[in-house]
Amino acid sequence: MDRPTMSQLWMIAVFISAQVCKPSYCTDKMFITKAAHAVIVMAEAIDYSFVNTSFIEIPLKGVEFPIGVEFDPRSERIYWTDAKLHTVNRAALDGSSQEVIVQLQTISGDHYYPYGIALNLDDDKVYWIDQYRDVIGIANLDGTSKRDLLTTDYNSNLIAIVYSTFRRKIFWTNRGQFPKIEMANADGTERVTLLDGDVDSNFTHPTGICLDATEQILYWTDTTENTIEHLDLDDRQRATSLKFVSDGHPFGIAKYFEDIYFSDHLYNGVYAIDFPAGNVALVDMRVSFVAEIHIYADTSCPGGNFCASTGTCVINRRQPDVTFRCICDEGYNGNNCESNINDCDPELCMNGGICTDGINSFTCDCVAGYTDSTCSTDIDDCDPDPCMNGATCTDGINSFTCDCVAGYTDSTCSTDINNCDPDPCMNGGTCTDGINSFTCDCVAGYTDSTCSSDINNCDPDPCMNGGICTDGINAFTCDCVAGYTDSTCFTDIDDCDPDPCMNGATCTDGINSFTCDCVAGYTDSTCSSG
Repeated sequence: MDRPTMSQLWMIAVFISAQVCKPSYCTDKMFITKAAHAVIVMAEAIDYSFVNTSFIEIPLKGVEFPIGVEFDPRSERIYWTDAKLHTVNRAALDGSSQEVIVQLQTISGDHYYPYGIALNLDDDKVYWIDQYRDVIGIANLDGTSKRDLLTTDYNSNLIAIVYSTFRRKIFWTNRGQFPKIEMANADGTERVTLLDGDVDSNFTHPTGICLDATEQILYWTDTTENTIEHLDLDDRQRATSLKFVSDGHPFGIAKYFEDIYFSDHLYNGVYAIDFPAGNVALVDMRVSFVAEIHIYADTSCPGGNFCASTGTCVINRRQPDVTFRCICDEGYNGNNCESNINDCDPELCMNGGICTDGINSFTCDCVAGYTDSTCSTDIDDCDPDPCMNGATCTDGINSFTCDCVAGYTDSTCSTDINNCDPDPCMNGGTCTDGINSFTCDCVAGYTDSTCSSDINNCDPDPCMNGGICTDGINAFTCDCVAGYTDSTCFTDIDDCDPDPCMNGATCTDGINSFTCDCVAGYTDSTCSSG
């Protein structure tokens, strides 16, 4: 069987919707908090409209000033805030199982809080607006794990909050001194200001807030500008849906397919704007201080999902013809969400990395030397430091350079340079290597750092008595003057040995000389003449 065309799918959607969802069986519901009357009322849609429907009061006990209201279709429970009791509450539609799930801090004086409320049924969480403390609170649906999710500006006068399932975001209005509409992830992270009174014109007191069925268009009321406006969350284009020509005071707001419903404090009622005709009709009787409205609508495409398995089929219009839109899972696009978005286009990997597309993700295969999800970070090849012995490391691309301190070498400065090669020690000295140094153990007779100097053995002069010293290698010789002898010329030569004096004369030694004392009868230097 051939796959149906897009135009055939549209016709199938219209036909199945008409056959499956007859008015008497529609589960679409509207909830209104009538704060001044301390009641919450509910009605079911007739012919995809809440105009001319009958509202019934939900039988609750002890309610004093209900403001925000939400509905969990899984458990058929409503959740609401009571601004006088300072509570977050829940109950079944028949009023049973009523309970306070969150009790906020109570203070003396005429203070009203909390206001807005939103359910996150993806994570089973409830959010509420606490104007007194300028915070957005969060808890489990039973009230456990209560905590502050976000803190806003002082006296920001938070009013309303809404949760987007498809975007996994919360949106809220601040209508205080610095009016804003902000959004954040469901867990409060990545907070962003969408509209700011200091920047955007004709933006004074944003109050009620809601999303369309596809959660692409954000609507809000401005009680000072007397407008209902909207913002496309994809392209951030702002436009006015309705500008009241006479005084009005739009407060709460809800989108029901192509129509808009809002509460008005000046005219004390809930009204419907029929689009595209633009006709305004009264929905609920005139009552004072209608605070907030909430519409639960079954937006699922009847008869099946006409989108690819990677998309959710959502009805976004029922009158005059039913139309639907495919809300794509993250990572997919196309009319039927059939196309995987190429997360590698434009190229996200840097420095030569190779990008591989995934489902709403990508991976980068980095070239050597780079890391992180986009290969933008140069790996620090100096961490841990590969350079040794006090060297300085310089990082490169998949490389490093070590600037070695004196005495070391190689790529990591791990090798002590052999300062004894070639041998610097001379004259037979023995070399011992050090760090950028060497020592020479010189053989006898040599000195200095390389044993290049012959020790002068004549200094100081060892030769005595006028002897002349001649230096040798670890030695010296003395050339003695006449009359002296031995290695240092220390010894006077005994000129009387052998005795040169004759004929009984007495010899007296001198320096290289002698004197003979002759006996009587002899004479001359040796007493040899008689």
